[in-house]
This record gives sequence, C-alpha cells and structure tokens, in this order.
Amino acid sequence: MNIDNIKKEFPIFDNKIQNNDLVYLDSANSSQKPKVVVDRIYDFYTKEFSNVGRSVHYLAVAATNMYENTRVSVQKFINAKDKDEIVFTKGATEAINLVASTYGQKYLKSGDEVLLTELEHHSNYVPWHYLRKSKGVKLEFADINDDGEVTLESIEKKITPKTKMIAITHLSNVTGAVLPVKEITKLAHSKNIPVLVDGCQGAPHLKLDMQELDCDFYAISCHKMYGPTGLGILYAKKKWLEELPPYQGGGGMIREVKKEGITYGDLPNKYEAGTMQTAQVIAFNESIKFLNTIGMKNIMKHEKELINYGQEVLRKNNSVQLVGNPKDKGAVLSFTIDGIHPHDIATILDEDGVAIRAGHHCCQILHDKLGLTASARASLGVYNTKDDLDKLNLSINKCKKNFSIKMKLKELYQEIILDHGKNPRNLGKTENFNKDARGHNPLCGDKVHVYLKLNEGKKVEDISFEGEGCAISMASASIMTDLIKGKEEKEVKEIINDFLEMIKEKEVINTKILKDDEKTKLMCLSGVKQYPMRVKCATLSWHTLISAIDKSQNDINIESMEI
Repeated sequence: MNIDNIKKEFPIFDNKIQNNDLVYLDSANSSQKPKVVVDRIYDFYTKEFSNVGRSVHYLAVAATNMYENTRVSVQKFINAKDKDEIVFTKGATEAINLVASTYGQKYLKSGDEVLLTELEHHSNYVPWHYLRKSKGVKLEFADINDDGEVTLESIEKKITPKTKMIAITHLSNVTGAVLPVKEITKLAHSKNIPVLVDGCQGAPHLKLDMQELDCDFYAISCHKMYGPTGLGILYAKKKWLEELPPYQGGGGMIREVKKEGITYGDLPNKYEAGTMQTAQVIAFNESIKFLNTIGMKNIMKHEKELINYGQEVLRKNNSVQLVGNPKDKGAVLSFTIDGIHPHDIATILDEDGVAIRAGHHCCQILHDKLGLTASARASLGVYNTKDDLDKLNLSINKCKKNFSIKMKLKELYQEIILDHGKNPRNLGKTENFNKDARGHNPLCGDKVHVYLKLNEGKKVEDISFEGEGCAISMASASIMTDLIKGKEEKEVKEIINDFLEMIKEKEVINTKILKDDEKTKLMCLSGVKQYPMRVKCATLSWHTLISAIDKSQNDINIESMEI
C-alpha cells in the first residue's frame, strides 16, 4: 500500500485546517470520500439522472441497471448468497429499525427477551427499546470485561429460553473490541435464536463473509466506507425477507394495488418503498471498487500496524488513559486526560488541524459502565499514517501543557474561564431551595442541577449548582450563579436574555443591571461563537435556570433545543 498515493485520492486533504495540514482521525464517525465517489455523484446528476424501476425510457433503464449493479457488487463484497438479500436503506440505523420493527411485529410478545451488549451504539439499542415500550419485550445486556470486550461466555450466560433475538455490534466504536460473531452466531443458532449484527464499524475495517459469519442480519453504514451519506445496507437471509412483513408502504414495493387489497413486490423491492437515493447507490459502487482495488486484507494489515503503533505511543504518554484493552482490536483509540474534559481536548487539538471526536459516541450505556461522562476518540481510515499518530500525540502534549498553565487559546480559554472551570463558585446544593431544574447535554455528557432560593419578593437569596462537564460548561454555571445572587427575578431574566443574545450574535452585554467588571466576566464567554458546538456548553446552565424559575420543565435536554 502506497499511502501517499491513496491519500491523493481524497480531495479534502488538499485543504488547510487552521493553517495546518489536516490530520483526520474521525473515520469511525464518518470517513472522507475519494474523488471517484464525488465525481460519480456529479456525473450521474449532470449526465445520467433518472428515477429507477419505473420508466422505460433510455435514462431510466440505464439508471436502473447501474443501481442494480451496485446491489450485485455489495453481494460479492460481503459474499451473500443472493443479490436479493441486499436491501438499500437510508442508513444502518434504518436497517436495524427495519429488522426490529418487522421481526418484533411478527415474532415478539410480552416477556420475550432481546439480548444486547454493553458495547452497543444507540442505533442498536433504541429500536429494541421501542419494543420494550410497545410490546413489553425485555432487554438483557451481556457484560463487558475489564478489557472492554464481550466474550462468547458473557453472551452464553445471558441466554435464556425467552431469548428470541441477539443483536450485537461487530466492532465497538469506543473500545475497538472485535466480537466473536461467528462463534456467537453458532451458539445462537444451536438454540434457534436469530442474530443481527451492527456492522457500521466492522464493514470498513474487516473482510466480510456472510457465509462464514452465518448471521441472519447485517447492517452497514455506507458513509463510513468511503461512500455517500444517506445510504445504508441491510443484508438479510432470504428466508427472513420472505417471512417478515414490509417496513414501509409506498411506490416501488408493491405488485398490485386494488381497493380490496394489496400484494407486495418481489425481493428486495418489498423493502425499498418510494424513490430511493439513486445517486448515492450508484456512487457507492465506486467505493466498493476503491476498497477492492486496495484489498481488505491489505487495509486490515495497515490499520492493525497503526493501532499497535498508536497504542504504544499513547501508553508512553503519562497524561493519557486509553479506554479498553481488547485482544482483538479495530481501528479505534479512545482515551481520556486527567483534569481535561474530552470536548476541551478536541477543541484544543483542532487548533493543530487534528480532527478527533469527543463525547459519548452514542454509547452512553458503555460510558456509564466505565464511569465516564465522555471520552476523546481517534479513529483510523485507509489514509492515515504513523505520522498522523505522532501529530496526535504531539498535540495531546500541547493540550496538557496549555491547559495546565492556563494559556489563552484565542478567546475561548481565557484566564477567567479556566479559573471558574477549575474552581467553580457556588458548587453544591443550596439548603431550603424552593426551585430547581436539571439540564443535560447528551452530545458531550455535560450535566447540571440548578438550585434556587427565591424569597417572597422574588429576590434570589441563594443559588448553587451541582454537575460535571467541560471547562466552558462549568465556568458558565459558576459565573452565572455568582452574578445573579441577590438580584430580583425580573433582573435575572433580563441578564439571561442579554447573555443568550450575546452568545448567539451580539458583541457586548448591554444590560445596565450589571457592573462593568461583571459584564467582563460574561464577555469572556463570547469566544464560543467561534466554536458553534460549544454554544450549548456555555448556555446549558442558563437554560436550566430559566426552567427552574418558570418551572416549565424539571429536566431539559439541550441537544434538542434551538439555541
């Protein structure tokens, strides 16, 4: 593998990020796209576009043939028996929802059990949770061990006569653990239990063979495989596609529609309702060609060398604690740094052009088990090198140094923010509080509980907060509680409104209620406007305070709020 030549296939690496060469270590989130994929989408829309499976004119027939050619390519890529076992979906999330909904509708009843693991992404948990709510299905979880693995034994321990489905990840997007899918499936089938595999991380990094794995369902996310967004694949054994009911109704999935009733189309049309994402499907064929040209075995070897090297480098860094130590590990390096929230780590690394992800990575159950609110994650792709991992380590060292000595990082990490972030004022629980509310930012794991004591004249006698989060979140709560103590309720609301307007668009704090030095404290937070993802960190405690005063909600989820 000539990585320099491979990297040239990706146009994004021609750009500078923060005046630095891009070090992209976020492929588990979404991989970059080679030029052949980008060009294929453009060519299709400009020269070949038509809807598929309906019209008989030249463009429609040609588009339909190209669309079906991708289905055949996917079949060969994963070694499915039949191209009709390949269903195109909007994403792996929809693929899993399709199975959970249709299988649950036909085969699951109250008291039946679905066995998951503590490693699961929310996409392989929430669809089954719906069945828990709607049908009384029970969810069981196979435990992880100290290395962040799920073993065959841990699966076997949780199987009971009521287990009707096992739904597991192939490769953890947090610990990197590769599960023994073949052995788990063999065990499950010996007890007549079907197996669904979330292959979002498995498909880009492992050579797939459905005949060898023998699982019943396998979900793939195409945008993690150097392909377009908005496209996923469900592999399902033909017997299941024949037995299960349709997932959605509409054009394309029917054979005949009469007033008296409907008959459904052949496989896999039965599961592809409506106008499909034609350009994405056709372009994904180029992604498969790209992967086949390099060879999945070569990719696995390359990424294994990088993972081993990355673990070696980061283990020598005393600041870093790696998350998980599985024996069979995929292309993921999750870590924490003592005293620095992962969101702060990611923000500082971004200054060097190093792109990682920070948060719970849609795996809150796992992070709760590990005792973490969030982690930082560097994840690898075919275009990464050992030099990228060296740059990651160098940026981590700078991150630790900058944070420790409280250096300014543009406007975001000023002295006052670091002071309040590390030594928050009014931290604790106010005695005899009469108003309170909890706030949560699931994206990064920030949590806050605001306690308020208003007297009969609606003056803030006391205020405090409890919680945990990044420096911005903690500093903002600390500054907020300092400034509104002793203020009238109407004054508090004016300060809140002025602050929220400043965070979004204004340059200054205009309210006359605050003194100049108090305005300066709030103005220090204005730098978050340069980092849109951090605005919710800065405003979490303020929205929670609004909720406490008005008692509109006792629990707020800021991720779903328009800021």
